[in-house]
Amino acid sequence: SRFKGRVLLLMSGHDYIAREFDEVTVASRAWDGLLQSPRLTREDIEGADHTFSRKVWKTAASDRVAAWMRAW
Repeated sequence: SRFKGRVLLLMSGHDYIAREFDEVTVASRAWDGLLQSPRLTREDIEGADHTFSRKVWKTAASDRVAAWMRAW
């Protein structure tokens, strides 16, 4: 909440850690409203595992990071 810069959350779709993050942020008062900030962009790579181990997932992740960076 103190960080005032832009944030990109790059989430893998088939990842227990990403799902735990979702569960914690929904249940935690400390996260109230933070994920709805206009400074935050969330990109989900459907089907990807935690390390984006397939080329298609790596490409999707890098494309989205590059697009996010170009947007700013």
